[in-house]
Amino acid sequence: MRLLTRLVLLIVFILLIVRGQEFLAAAGSPLDMTSFFAGVLVTGVFGFVWFLVNNWYSALSGMSRPQSVSMETKQTPARVTIGSIAALFKLLVFLALLGLISFVLVQDRLDDLLRPLAEIVPR
Repeated sequence: MRLLTRLVLLIVFILLIVRGQEFLAAAGSPLDMTSFFAGVLVTGVFGFVWFLVNNWYSALSGMSRPQSVSMETKQTPARVTIGSIAALFKLLVFLALLGLISFVLVQDRLDDLLRPLAEIVPR
């Protein structure tokens, strides 16, 4: 589920970048597609390396810290169950909103793709 959420967020992020570039080009910006995506790619690579370095450092320094596990709840089992159901509901609402945003972002492109099919199919 985490992988699917990450992939969906990545796709939405890429579509937002493309829409942003189209908006800038329509506004008369001299920014071209190649330099725009090169900047996004370089920023992504630096961010990825930064997170790898941070994770590497925390994993390396984490070996010297003592480990302790403690879990205690004063909630009743019913409250824990209600909390987990609420979390599932929030996840479903989040995914529905993400799907709606994705649909709005690609709607123009879908219309462009489906228009030739509508002309071919007899009514």
